[in-house]
Amino acid sequence: MEPSALRAMARLRFDRLWRSATSKLRLPLLVVCLVLVLVHKDSTSSQSFLVRQGCIGTSWRSSRPQRQVAAAGVSEDVSDRLMREEARNFRMNLGHALDVLRRDVPHMFDKSYDLDYSIFSPSVVAEDARMPNVQMRGLEAYRTTIDLIRQVVRTTCDHHKMEIQSISVPVNSVVYVRWRLQIWPKDPLGPAKVFLNPAWRLFSSPLHDYGAAVEPTILEGYSKYDFDAWSGEIVKHAVEVTLPPMLLKDFVQQPSFAFLFLSAPGSGGYVPATPPRPRVTF
Repeated sequence: MEPSALRAMARLRFDRLWRSATSKLRLPLLVVCLVLVLVHKDSTSSQSFLVRQGCIGTSWRSSRPQRQVAAAGVSEDVSDRLMREEARNFRMNLGHALDVLRRDVPHMFDKSYDLDYSIFSPSVVAEDARMPNVQMRGLEAYRTTIDLIRQVVRTTCDHHKMEIQSISVPVNSVVYVRWRLQIWPKDPLGPAKVFLNPAWRLFSSPLHDYGAAVEPTILEGYSKYDFDAWSGEIVKHAVEVTLPPMLLKDFVQQPSFAFLFLSAPGSGGYVPATPPRPRVTF
């Protein structure tokens, strides 16, 4: 055969093979090309969205901050950093306040211990949970009240013991501290007994049978501390006494403390601390 005829036959065979191959690979090639086009389109659209002016997340996705806060006039990086610093300061101040409460509450009535008032806001509000309408405002009034309570407990009691039973986890910037106070009241007639001891023994006065408390008086309750959401300072301190379960208005209506000592034995008032002494006869 002539060379021209051989070339024509070879070209015809190559065309047939190419057509058969392309017919089999045409659909997979089209699918691959379509997938590549879609992926490239999605990547370009997401990048253009992230670098668009005013997009949230520009500061941490793009190399340069593009978003500007119109009201403050600062970049998003600066505003985010300020918010992170404020959150960190709040956590630090809250942790410091809890440490101070754990340290100060058990020594609240110790004479030689100085309480730390730096964790309280200058406009702190103090109230009794049983009388929420009566409040004290201001740090100076709060300190004066606490100092007065400390002085009364130290003056009227021989011994005292303050302890923390539990501290709750901060929830919505609120912390609950449950406490227990044991006090041993003094004998209010102690100096008079020493001075009039011979006469009282002679006339067998029933007042001589009363003395200082042997068993402690127990008070239990909890303190609710409200913290400022930004500064971490205590802005409100509410106290509620749960043991004994008594309303404050009922306590005010009760007889005075001195009348309980002057009441007769067995009247349901003050219980003698020591058993009655035998009558001395001559």
